[in-house]
Amino acid sequence: MWIARIISLFVTYVLLGGMVAGAGLFWIIETYGNELPSREAVVNHQPATITRLHAADGTLIAEYASKHRLFIPIEAIPKRVQQAFISAEDKSFFEHPGINLMAVAKSIPNNLHRTLQGRRLVGSSTITQQVAKNFVVGDARAISRKLRELFTALEIEKEISKNDILEIYLNEIYFGQRAYGIAAAALLIFNKSVEELELHEAAYLAAVIKGPENYHPIEDAERAIERRNWVIGQMLENGFVSKAEAEAAQAMPIGAKLGAYRKVIVDSAPYFAEEVRKELVRDYGISEVNEGGLSVRTTVDLEMQAIADDVLRSGLLDYDKRHGYRGPLAQLDMSVNGWQQRIPQALSEIERPKGCDGWHMAAVLDVGARSAIVELEDGSQARIRLEDSLWAAEPRDKGAVGDEPDAMDQIVQPGDVVMVELAESLAGDRRLALLQQKPEVNGALVAMSPHTGRVVAMSGGWSFADSEWNRAVQARRQPGSTIKPFVFLAALDQGFSPRSQILDSPVVYEQPDGTIWRPGNYDGRFLGQQPMRVGLEKSRNLMTVRLASAVGMDTVTTYAKRFGIGDGFKPYLSSALGATEATLIDMTTAYAMLANGGRQIVPTFVDRIQDRKGKTLFRHDQRPCSSCSGGQWQDQAMPVLLDDRVQMADPVSIFQIQSMLRGVVERGTARNTVGKVVDRPVAGKTGTTNKYQDAWFVGFTPDLVVGTYIGFDTPRTLGRGEGGGSAAAPMFAEFVNRALDGTPPQDFRIPRGIVLTGVDPSTGMIAEGTDGILGDVLMEATRSDREFEQTYTDESGYITTERDGSTAGAKIF
Repeated sequence: MWIARIISLFVTYVLLGGMVAGAGLFWIIETYGNELPSREAVVNHQPATITRLHAADGTLIAEYASKHRLFIPIEAIPKRVQQAFISAEDKSFFEHPGINLMAVAKSIPNNLHRTLQGRRLVGSSTITQQVAKNFVVGDARAISRKLRELFTALEIEKEISKNDILEIYLNEIYFGQRAYGIAAAALLIFNKSVEELELHEAAYLAAVIKGPENYHPIEDAERAIERRNWVIGQMLENGFVSKAEAEAAQAMPIGAKLGAYRKVIVDSAPYFAEEVRKELVRDYGISEVNEGGLSVRTTVDLEMQAIADDVLRSGLLDYDKRHGYRGPLAQLDMSVNGWQQRIPQALSEIERPKGCDGWHMAAVLDVGARSAIVELEDGSQARIRLEDSLWAAEPRDKGAVGDEPDAMDQIVQPGDVVMVELAESLAGDRRLALLQQKPEVNGALVAMSPHTGRVVAMSGGWSFADSEWNRAVQARRQPGSTIKPFVFLAALDQGFSPRSQILDSPVVYEQPDGTIWRPGNYDGRFLGQQPMRVGLEKSRNLMTVRLASAVGMDTVTTYAKRFGIGDGFKPYLSSALGATEATLIDMTTAYAMLANGGRQIVPTFVDRIQDRKGKTLFRHDQRPCSSCSGGQWQDQAMPVLLDDRVQMADPVSIFQIQSMLRGVVERGTARNTVGKVVDRPVAGKTGTTNKYQDAWFVGFTPDLVVGTYIGFDTPRTLGRGEGGGSAAAPMFAEFVNRALDGTPPQDFRIPRGIVLTGVDPSTGMIAEGTDGILGDVLMEATRSDREFEQTYTDESGYITTERDGSTAGAKIF
């Protein structure tokens, strides 16, 4: 009887226990099973990934990321690399439903004990459970979080494939060295792509994720190799490698190349890269830029960019040296005993000017009549010669300088701390040093294709490290006479021709706001009646103002806005002389449309943007071309691309402006600094603002347009004579010569409707009986759709057009 009672009690307790367990299980499922992520959250999960910028040739130039992670699809990860992680982390990954019940059971006693101690739970997590951690929030030490992870893992296994789970895992995990994901780890630790990883390298990466702080490849090499070799042993046990492969891999050193990857990034276009980053943030948002894994192919040509940076810095230095030496950076205290022995330490305590890479700080030890001895930071000595320092005159007000120094002690004194550039040659018994100083003036250079608007080079200042202010796109300055071609273009479209006669004489105007304005010429002289061409070539202000008045400032304003330089352009006659504001990128783009025959372009720093999986989000060239993506070449006809760009002005007028701007270079204000230096067809215009505050030159060949600018960030005079022709044009000439070196010269394309007629360039009159070769005959571009005509302003202020003997007049005020 007692046996039956015991059995009855046992059954009752079992049933009650089962009911309690069932109720508990039901409560757990209801509590934690309903807090699962949505299917969309799992399927569309995208970990934060690096955005990378590439130059036009594919060179990596910048990266932006909150976490250093590169996304790589599972198909691109070699099987052996996958097997290394499976062996290290979850050898039954492809068999279990998301959790390993045997491992969970084994870990329960240990985790109960750790829970009582308030310690983090460990063990038993499958790869799927580790992926589930990305979708679960809460205290990592809590049992409730572990339960949510368990249910989430089961749900993930139902929603996506094992390969998808492994892809998320390998792109999520942290490897140390700031590397998130297998692709970033391969680069940052071994400077290799995932496809290039060898067995021992893949095994180390699989080993290190257990504790990156414990398995540093250099500082903890012995422990790291032990852990790595264990992983290789697991791969052998699982049949993923042969015994010979395992033994060979276990005998290898880790072979980490920490820091090598950073050298792959060519940080040679910082202004360019920053402008692209700003555009990406504007269009896609900061989180997408730092986490979206965008792949951006920019338009920068690194060879041209290097030339642009060098040319701009050289131009700024040349200007700076024309205006004297401003003195030492500091003065060492020579009254302290042994001050010469303390020079290296003293120099290290002085703030080094930013943007002076390649130069050295030095202290002057001894000064003679013709040279000075200096000591550098490393304790070595060099010699500065007077003959190399004749530029170092005393600066005066408004850009003027004193007399050329005739002794070294007029430049430096013992104890002076100066900047020097070391030369390769020797000066007597010491290395030659050249005295330098960081320029106060600044500037910018932009180069682009006139056919596509692709910006191939942009330098926004002396040094990005010194100032991130990009003077090519952010500085709005008065463009001066670089605005004039658009006034003359408006006139040509209204029926004027390059030989139309315009009066160059004093004039007074009443502006729309009631002010009286008396414009003058740069040189203060008056040339009288001159061909319209001369007005642009010689940059005659009074001729330009008369022409703008005749055409009408409303029309001129329309043209300025049409070419993208009309922001803030007011319909005042002073605007025709550049008394408005524009950026260098805007002016360069406007000139690009003069260079390409008048077709509208939009400047771009980016060719293409792709998302992390290669889908194209943006492409600059939107021209349709169904036959451009054909497979193999089989002698088919070349694809024909439709040019549907807007025509901004009459192509004939555009060519006439090109011809007149070539005259600026060949006979006008840029003759000495561009025309005599550049040995190829080139056109352009100088620009100088009032009081020499800004100097410009924007010019072009048939296939390249370049804009240069120089001025102080806080406007002040550059000094008398420092105009566009002397300060900015030399930079243009040097850039074109170096950038196009080795390419054959190309002449400007002549559109339909143009007839070349021989004229006297000084009068605009037809050169009778010549063929355009003899003497100073100019082959003038004239319209073929009407007879040769001449327009001029007479002394009474009338513009008169002569055609077939008839005369028509229009009064200007």
